[in-house]
Amino acid sequence: MPFMTIFERVGLEKGLLQGIEVCLKLKFGAEGLELMPELREIQDHELLGAVLDAIPAAASPEELRRVWKRGRRSKKRGRA
Repeated sequence: MPFMTIFERVGLEKGLLQGIEVCLKLKFGAEGLELMPELREIQDHELLGAVLDAIPAAASPEELRRVWKRGRRSKKRGRA
């Protein structure tokens, strides 16, 4: 992946979060929006992109939550 400045990364993450929020509201309503506090803690644009990509296929907010829970676990294992 090409080098990205901190400003570019923050902007990308902010845009992804805005897109995720809209999609969650449209697909799951208020229940989906309850995921946003957890999602705002994620500072990995690749993981946020994976979450956004998973929304159309997710049957529930809980199913979608598994995307970033699984993503965080695999990153932690890779660093050990």
